[in-house]
Amino acid sequence: MSGKRVDRLIKVSFEPEAVEKETTVGPTVLEVAQRAKVDIYSPCGGQGLCGRCLVHVDGDFERLAPPPPHLDRELGYVLACMSRPTGDVTVTVPPGSRTDAAQILEESREGLVELSPIVRKVYMELSEPTVSDNLCDLMRIARHLGLGLAELRAPLPVLRGISETLRNADWKVTGTASLGPRPHRLIRLEPGDTSGKQYGVALDIGTTTVVGKLISLQDGSNITSAARENAQIPFGEDVIARINHANENEDGLEQLMLAVRGTIDEIIQELVDESGVDRDDIIAASIAGNTVMEHLYLGVSPSTIRLEPYVSTFCRLAGLKPMEVDMPIFPQTNVLVMPSRAGFVGGNITADVLACGMHKRDEIALMIDVGTNGEVVLGNKDWLMACSCSAGPAFEGGEVLHGMRASRGAIERVQFVEGSPKYQIIGDAKPVGICGSGLIDLAAEMFFNEIIDRGGNIVADTDP
Repeated sequence: MSGKRVDRLIKVSFEPEAVEKETTVGPTVLEVAQRAKVDIYSPCGGQGLCGRCLVHVDGDFERLAPPPPHLDRELGYVLACMSRPTGDVTVTVPPGSRTDAAQILEESREGLVELSPIVRKVYMELSEPTVSDNLCDLMRIARHLGLGLAELRAPLPVLRGISETLRNADWKVTGTASLGPRPHRLIRLEPGDTSGKQYGVALDIGTTTVVGKLISLQDGSNITSAARENAQIPFGEDVIARINHANENEDGLEQLMLAVRGTIDEIIQELVDESGVDRDDIIAASIAGNTVMEHLYLGVSPSTIRLEPYVSTFCRLAGLKPMEVDMPIFPQTNVLVMPSRAGFVGGNITADVLACGMHKRDEIALMIDVGTNGEVVLGNKDWLMACSCSAGPAFEGGEVLHGMRASRGAIERVQFVEGSPKYQIIGDAKPVGICGSGLIDLAAEMFFNEIIDRGGNIVADTDP
């Protein structure tokens, strides 16, 4: 009897989207919504812990767990993650259960970071061979690049075209060279001077947001930038929820991998559209993310990261090609994945340290990265110490009654003016809650105005 029930198709209709999805009996309302690409806010990833995925279900369904206490006051609503349709149902998703578009920081203050791409274009005017200078074509190119005669290799398709390209271009050519781990590689040879068309894409894969920048590899200038929410969010807002999703679902790892790769595809498409740059002129790429995000992007299971002693599958990679990760740029180039240090100190922190230059300083510096995951690095050129914690859930509702992400209605700035609080709201809307930047502002202003002490305790004689 149970076998017949599992095979029976039912229809789940979502309002107000007017989206219908056929499914078998078994998946929860939240799981059906994810497959139908219907937005339902679920920070805990469907574990029944956050109580945020409130929906109204009209039709036959069963509860998988007792409702949390606050649902007694929300008559007619259930948790999408703890409700399983057993027949045709209509699911109404209220505004409070949706993920509003987040405010994403794309721009930054430019630092003094030396440009050192592992792939670059070099214009060459080579001397023609003679009886006394009869090096082979590939060695002639290597000599111009300042490399030893045996230090440059070329893939066979490139090698086949070198002779004709050199002679048809009168020995004036542009070589695209990968100067990373030896042996160095000549990955493209073009007639004439195309060195003005060389770009790289830098991608920051955050747990909540993904940001990409298109960079000129000639002078390091920022051409344009783009950002998206990480499409993995419906599977859980923090890394632990996503590790659980990857482990507990047969196709969970693939779902997470395809979600973030799809986000990156959209970002690169926007960068190309905005700049007019040809994809084949994007000859370098770098990826930075926490350890879990880098594993999920590559389709590598992060399951051991959440278990003591919190060991990752890899900490650094070499020789990754765009075609291996479906990245739509010049296919023969290299993708640099920033090395991580530990299970919860990832490549994004390596990038932070390199960008701020604290590893070169004599004085001790403190670097703080507050995102969905929070990391702190202390040290100088002689030593560095890092630690991490889960910051996003605390700032976005996990431990704060009115906490939320930086989206419409969130208080993002707080300032005390003559003893009275003034605040700024995202989207010029009525306040719905307070996001991380607002909480940090609020704590700082309360301390400076002697409302709380250094330990965060409210001063006893403060007038409420």
